[in-house]
Amino acid sequence: MSPEDTNGMKLFAGGKEVTKEQVEEAISAYEKKIASPEYQKELEEFAEFLSGKAAALKEKKAAAAKKRIEYYEFPNSTVVKAVHGDHVYRFDRQKKAWEIDHSLTAEFAWDRAYGEPVENLRSKVDLTEDLPAFPAEEAFFRGNTILFGAYPQKSAYDYSPIEWIVLDVKGNTALCITKDALIRSGYCDPKKAYGKPEQLWWENSLAREVLNDHFLEAAFSEEEKKKLIPKTMTETHFGKTCTDSVFLLSEREAREYFPTDEERRAIPTPYAKMKGAALGWGLVHDCTSWWILPQEHPEMTHGEIYAKAVFYSGGIQFHGRNIGHIDFTLRPCIQIQYKND
Repeated sequence: MSPEDTNGMKLFAGGKEVTKEQVEEAISAYEKKIASPEYQKELEEFAEFLSGKAAALKEKKAAAAKKRIEYYEFPNSTVVKAVHGDHVYRFDRQKKAWEIDHSLTAEFAWDRAYGEPVENLRSKVDLTEDLPAFPAEEAFFRGNTILFGAYPQKSAYDYSPIEWIVLDVKGNTALCITKDALIRSGYCDPKKAYGKPEQLWWENSLAREVLNDHFLEAAFSEEEKKKLIPKTMTETHFGKTCTDSVFLLSEREAREYFPTDEERRAIPTPYAKMKGAALGWGLVHDCTSWWILPQEHPEMTHGEIYAKAVFYSGGIQFHGRNIGHIDFTLRPCIQIQYKND
């Protein structure tokens, strides 16, 4: 299109029709503004600001380059670490060892599409020297707290030692429950459970799967697992009798070991809260609900069963709507062999 072709066309600015003279006047005013000493000073100050930002970024990158180890987690959960620049090691879970991987470089790992650098990424393989020693025998008495195992509590990558309350001691075995609510989870998968009460049986429950698969593998080393005494779940009637390393308290146990509502209240960890753990209100605004074994009525012909939980206030409740609560939490329970026979 030639300049001649534009003759007679209308001009619009800000949704309003303007004349050619108004446009030329606006351009002239802008040219005067950018030529003014005041505007030039602003440009110089902005350039100085950008220069300072660039220097700070360069300094930050230089400090990061001096780090001996950088961790990265890939979308498939593979964990790698870069040592001394672009020497990258991948953790072989079968060999339980770090091996150099020439197919990766630190630059490649920094690409968000493939691997994301994560601060304070902790893998169980790197925790051995940081974990506290196994508690002494004298630490195992009712009401005391001990540290054993590790699990994300502040963030997804923060494997902090787990604090347990010793509920009971019999012979060489201590029954323990986590002090805080560690895991946001439904008791069962609500999509599967509607119309299928067998999904609420402990045998088939999501809670059992999460505790004895995800949690057991994430929280304990192989040596720590040897300290666990599996429990035969005699207080469940529907389904097969299960023997599990990690389990939930029954209502009887919850009332025995936590006699009052106040004692039964639990606070979710920051990570559980971040994952969507439900919170109370008023005086119990920082408390959450946690699952116990379900309410069963085996004598009834249709096998009535309801998901049961300790609510924010510490009261124990059950009703059919509980199966929809995917925002309730789990307080894992274990039996520890704390001394030899």
